[in-house]
Amino acid sequence: MTQKYSLLFGPFKLDFPRRTLSRDGTEIRLGSRALEILVALAESPGDLVSNQALVSRVWPDTVVDEGSLRVHISAVRKALEDGKDGNRYVVNEMGRGYRLAVPVQRIVHDVQVDHPVARRSARGSFPGVVGRIVGRDDVIEGLSVSLSERRLVTIAGSGGIGKTTVALGVGNRFANQTGAAAVFVDFAPLTSAASAPTAVAVALGLGVSGDDPIPDLIAATGGEPMLLVFDNCEHLVDAVTNLAERMLRGTDSLRILVTSREPLRAEGEWVHRLAPLALPSDCANMSYLDACGYPAIALFADRAAAVNGNFSVTPENVGAVWDVCRRIDGIPLAIEMAAARTASIDVHTLAARLEDRFAVLTRGRRTALPRQQTLRAMLDWSYTLLDMSTQTVLVRLSLFRSSFDMDAAVSIVSDGEIDEFVVVDAMADLVAKSMLVSDSERGLATYRFLETTRQYALEKLADFKDQARVRRKHALYCASLFNDPAPAWEGGAQLDVAEASLRHLDDVRSALDWALSSDGDPALGVRLTTITSPLWFQLSLPFEFVRFSQRAVDALDRAGLTGTVDHVQLLNAYGHAVWHTTGPVEAMAQAFGESLSVARKLQDVDVEMTSMWGLWSQRLQSGQYAESLAITQAYQRLAETSSELRTTQTAKHTHALSLERLGEFGRSLDLIEDVLVVDNANPVRAKHANAAQVDGRTAAWTLKMRILWIQGRSDAALDLAREAVTECVRVDHDLSLCFCVGMGVLPVAFWTGDLSLAWEAQSILRGRTRGNGLMFWDSWADGFEAILTGGHFDPERATVYQMEIFATLGHEPSIDALNASRRADVATWCQAELVRRRAVTLYNGDIRERELKVALNIARCQGAKAWELRAAISLARLLEERGEREDAHETLSRALQPLSEGRSTADVKEAEALLAELGGA
Repeated sequence: MTQKYSLLFGPFKLDFPRRTLSRDGTEIRLGSRALEILVALAESPGDLVSNQALVSRVWPDTVVDEGSLRVHISAVRKALEDGKDGNRYVVNEMGRGYRLAVPVQRIVHDVQVDHPVARRSARGSFPGVVGRIVGRDDVIEGLSVSLSERRLVTIAGSGGIGKTTVALGVGNRFANQTGAAAVFVDFAPLTSAASAPTAVAVALGLGVSGDDPIPDLIAATGGEPMLLVFDNCEHLVDAVTNLAERMLRGTDSLRILVTSREPLRAEGEWVHRLAPLALPSDCANMSYLDACGYPAIALFADRAAAVNGNFSVTPENVGAVWDVCRRIDGIPLAIEMAAARTASIDVHTLAARLEDRFAVLTRGRRTALPRQQTLRAMLDWSYTLLDMSTQTVLVRLSLFRSSFDMDAAVSIVSDGEIDEFVVVDAMADLVAKSMLVSDSERGLATYRFLETTRQYALEKLADFKDQARVRRKHALYCASLFNDPAPAWEGGAQLDVAEASLRHLDDVRSALDWALSSDGDPALGVRLTTITSPLWFQLSLPFEFVRFSQRAVDALDRAGLTGTVDHVQLLNAYGHAVWHTTGPVEAMAQAFGESLSVARKLQDVDVEMTSMWGLWSQRLQSGQYAESLAITQAYQRLAETSSELRTTQTAKHTHALSLERLGEFGRSLDLIEDVLVVDNANPVRAKHANAAQVDGRTAAWTLKMRILWIQGRSDAALDLAREAVTECVRVDHDLSLCFCVGMGVLPVAFWTGDLSLAWEAQSILRGRTRGNGLMFWDSWADGFEAILTGGHFDPERATVYQMEIFATLGHEPSIDALNASRRADVATWCQAELVRRRAVTLYNGDIRERELKVALNIARCQGAKAWELRAAISLARLLEERGEREDAHETLSRALQPLSEGRSTADVKEAEALLAELGGA
């Protein structure tokens, strides 16, 4: 029968398969393409659906531009009354796509249920499958085909991965399809190799005599087609290999299916490596319905429902289910053990407790073998099958949290007792026994652990007396992966370098944790923190890095590195981490101040300039603009002695920013244009081209768009803001995006009155700050959100520069705070606007008029036509109230006339409307 279901969100319902939209029972007519877009969004609630995906789905055989998509999105929003009473359904991320921003519930009305029919094998001695086999249909079908073509097939894989379950499925299917007799032989209980033939005879119901029962077995299996399944053979590999080869040579009608943690390496053997159950790589970016289609999650849901009838996978818990399955590597036995725990604890608690997975996963099936009743017992069985040197190699390799190659393994494991050849042989053995996974990357063999196996081996390492020595070798290996960090700090690091380093991030974390601990190596910890610092910023992880760098700073004295270049570089890295996580606070100033002092004592110009840049940035971001100018002028004098283009570019950029903050917009724009001319001429563009680890061109655009608007070039500012957002999304670097959107795009959007752009940019900003620990940038998002929604934002959480931005957008608490500190009396980029707002807020009569004229004069002196227009509007209204309409008209005309663009922006519209009133008097 056809499945009938509904998707419910808010008051709306999508019914399938009719594909109709209704609200509170009343059908809503919607065009087929608009309906298809809504279905696509509803099927992925909360997930971003890209513009390209939507176009491909709605117009599969037609080439259309994104304008057509926006037309139908508008129809969807109209049908949903999007925005009415504050309800937001369809949210756009500029340049990327759309998402349905409300929860969606799936209700199934009628479901087709398949009831498999169990059949007995021809001999009746083959066990049936108890319960449903999840996620292995393709494997079982493929192996059944293989058995029809090959006489000896081995299913190899790690413990608990489901080899026996698959073998049972294959045996039943093969027997049913071919009519062959199928016999199951379990070697797990055997402890003696000599007992293997006897176990087969017992399964066949055969009485044997003599010292060699194999001829009797051959005679008993000859004649009619037969399948023997040899299960759990890893501890009897040699005996089973001999048995299988002799029986297959003795009869043509026999086929053997083997399960083992390592292949037999027998004549004619065909090996299938059984993989863990598939999982999505990132559950956060897909709908929960799609996630439920993955075998690992489906198995968890099936087994959890069996022990807890109320359990089901929902949008609320699918993330926790995915996390559980991910942590236990998609191993079916471990998933079943975890699912059994839902009888007593919820899945979120289970996910949180899985750090100690060997204590949690202790409830296997009562009928299972003892070694399969707990996760630890399962791995103990595999570990005891290894010889001593291979055990040592396994345990030492457990320090690798990510993939590694043979050279890395040798560098960590080898010593006076274990040489390179032993390591190579041991790793081959570990791969064969399914305790290590081998992959191929660009023709190079790499190795990795299943996380459960690695955790087990890591626990074993704690019992080894040479643990500290091995951990130090691992930390030194991590340090060897990173060269001098200077190019990255100065803009020379390319995108592919960061991407190549990403796979080592977990190893760096582990090495830092040990090196910076009380039992570690503080000097190595400081060095590793310093040389890996660019990686954390390139990956937008300053929140995590700030904790490591703080520990490294505390370890400087123990490391004996106080007063060295390492000291300076560490403080600089720490200062940047503080800025991006907390803001330009005193800790940032102290870090860069101390590093500059040490750098000058060392007489090292390069590190001195890096420290100077950080101190300049702190002064600039905290509103100390005159001090920032003095620092950048000194920086520029040092830069003049450098032949490095990026150094002179940085000097120009910092100088331009300080000048802009002091209201010298013309000089600032000239400098930043010079920076952009050189940047545009550079054929190879670094991803992060300034010392702040923010994309250089994007940072320059951020400054330029602000100046363009202040100078009255609103259209050009808006065009650049939109281009910058597109570029930020393309570069896909969180710190760059936060910098550009927070300090440029959103202010320009508000100043011009383009609230549509403001909402979209705010959505992008918030999407990058939340969850990444970027608390400083999240405070920008909080402030803009308060302005958009009329909510509350405490200016005590903001820096002076943030309050200045928010004040120019009309945020009254920020205006009050700046008035209280008399910020309007300080020469700044927004002094004219602060004076104007102070006049409107605090004064009346002649004092207001005098203050507004002061604001006008400041704006004119600075060439700030946007601030001049605002001051002129306020003054004209005051003069109109007094009846001085002619003076009001002249004041407003003088401010409006020089503006050649921006006729659709909010300030210009207000001025033209007022001018029309005054002109008609």
